[in-house]
Amino acid sequence: MTNSVVCKFGGSSVANADQIEKVRRIVTANSQRRFVVVSAPGRIHKSEEKITDHLLNIASNGTHFQEKRKTVTASDSKLAVIDRFTSIINDLEIDGKKLLESLKQDLETKLEGERQIAFLASRGEHYNARVIAAYFQKQGMESRVSLPEDFGLLVTESFLDAKVEEIAYENIAALDGTEMITVVPGFYGVTENGEIAVFSRGGSDLTGGEIAYAIDADKYENWTDVNGDLDSDPGIIPA
Repeated sequence: MTNSVVCKFGGSSVANADQIEKVRRIVTANSQRRFVVVSAPGRIHKSEEKITDHLLNIASNGTHFQEKRKTVTASDSKLAVIDRFTSIINDLEIDGKKLLESLKQDLETKLEGERQIAFLASRGEHYNARVIAAYFQKQGMESRVSLPEDFGLLVTESFLDAKVEEIAYENIAALDGTEMITVVPGFYGVTENGEIAVFSRGGSDLTGGEIAYAIDADKYENWTDVNGDLDSDPGIIPA
């Protein structure tokens, strides 16, 4: 399909129901925006920890925040993740009972070493994509969620710094050719053996770029809720 636009929304842009509604309006404003790549929910308040960091804290059994001299147990982090997704689902008024049950099960997953870290770290994007696709459908949009483990975003077995395999581009391209809006979680792929592996931190940008390349998109848009267009990181260089 020609004239496709891939748009990626970062964590702050999908942090809660209000932000997700803004995403919906952006997507519907341009019929060419057929691919939507989403991050895990970001911070709502600066004092909060990111959902991905809570997931890493679960994977590390409560040691992830020690370098910040914070005491946050794995149980605390599980509650934070579940509470955030429960809030988003309730505020969007979608049927999320099965999603929440699945999330709770995933948070109890026990794997070895880096496999455990990668799997849990990916859950923010995984469930946010499923929630957002469900909301789009509730709003009458023809949309679907396409998960890397389903369509074959194949990556190397470097579980915490994965690289995209060449065959993945064919699998991604096969997603094109429909007028439906395709929602894809960023940040992770799947190995040849079916195991979850993540890109380096910030990897949702990589997912968006790889999809844009694979489908030969007309444009790749990287959306943020910061007002205006910035040529540098405002956290490093003042705007």
